[in-house]
Amino acid sequence: MGVSFSNVPQDSSMTVIFEQEIEIQGRKVLYRKWHGEGTTGDDFWFARESAADLDDAGITGLVHSSPLADARAEVTVFSEGNFVCARTNVHAV
Repeated sequence: MGVSFSNVPQDSSMTVIFEQEIEIQGRKVLYRKWHGEGTTGDDFWFARESAADLDDAGITGLVHSSPLADARAEVTVFSEGNFVCARTNVHAV
């Protein structure tokens, strides 16, 4: 079954700078670079069913294994709708 990221939630206070479907260790992910309200960061969106076997630490490990994430950066994991988001590299601009 294919993963569709066509209805990934987007906070109306954020502007998407770049968005790309990628694969991390065999899992399809939507990578999103965003900016909003003096802050910028990166979101890694997983379809809930593709991340069902992972806890927050497992999702964090996947994100840290990506060349798009700083392996030392904090990762905040949360669920929204049919997706799980791992937010990282958040900093003021």
